[in-house]
Amino acid sequence: MGSFFSGKFGGNIWEFVEKPAVQVGVLVLLGALWGSSFLLIKKALLYFLPWEAALIRIVISACVLVPLVTRHLRNFSMRDLSWLVITGLFGNGIPAFLWALAQQGLDSSFGGLINATTPLFTLGVSAVFFKKIPRRFAWMGLGLGTCGAVLFFVLARRWAGPGQFSAFHAALGLAGAACYGVSLNLIRHRLQHVHPLSITGVPFVFMGAVSFMTLMAFSQPWQWPQKPGVHHGLLYLTLLGVFATGFGVWLFNRLLKHTSALFASSVTYLIPVFAMFFSFLAGEPFHVFLIPVLVLILSGIFLIQKSG
Repeated sequence: MGSFFSGKFGGNIWEFVEKPAVQVGVLVLLGALWGSSFLLIKKALLYFLPWEAALIRIVISACVLVPLVTRHLRNFSMRDLSWLVITGLFGNGIPAFLWALAQQGLDSSFGGLINATTPLFTLGVSAVFFKKIPRRFAWMGLGLGTCGAVLFFVLARRWAGPGQFSAFHAALGLAGAACYGVSLNLIRHRLQHVHPLSITGVPFVFMGAVSFMTLMAFSQPWQWPQKPGVHHGLLYLTLLGVFATGFGVWLFNRLLKHTSALFASSVTYLIPVFAMFFSFLAGEPFHVFLIPVLVLILSGIFLIQKSG
């Protein structure tokens, strides 16, 4: 892939990522890609059942990512394989189903805000299971973020309209964010020596194969053309799998290579903002009460990152 971007420009195009302005642009692009995923999921659910949408998303992502990691398939030991599979399940497999179910009862802007709690769960999992005692700023950030999450549930239950918010579906979203927290900790504490593309792509070798066989056995894809407008649903899932997952993860790894982990992880701030923006463009109501909630949660994330 790298050779594709080199040639008459006199070097690899990724050298430009070393420029601060380009790094900020890539960060904004990632925020837009991942912020759009909640709306794409919600749109896809108009044509597919949640489990079908999750499986199709995984298969499409596997088709994008697996070719990129073929040369890294030997860059890890068999002892790492179990951790890679577990990390993939918590980082992509299980959340794909949880978010597909969650978006049945949430506006996409709510999904983006719930996803912003991922750093809070990351800190909690690190403290409870890996005995990494947070610093003072981290505790303050965890407190602020938790207050923001509680305030969100209270205000959403009171002010959101019918079909815009369900506490049960919001809990599913929180479970998805918690899965991301588990995955990030496993990468940090068990797979730090493994190449990032292997961490991303190897699990999709297994998840993609299992998902494809499950779709063939239970969904009967050859009957999809009979569903009215199903091509729209496939388009939404293709955009989700190719850009939000495949290209987004690859671009994030490239950014991480040229910047610090702290800078790259600041995309967390942009995802809920873009999720709200795309939700507004799609005609979903703008919920004013999300602003103070977002400020609390993002302030908590800032303090957590500052402590790191």
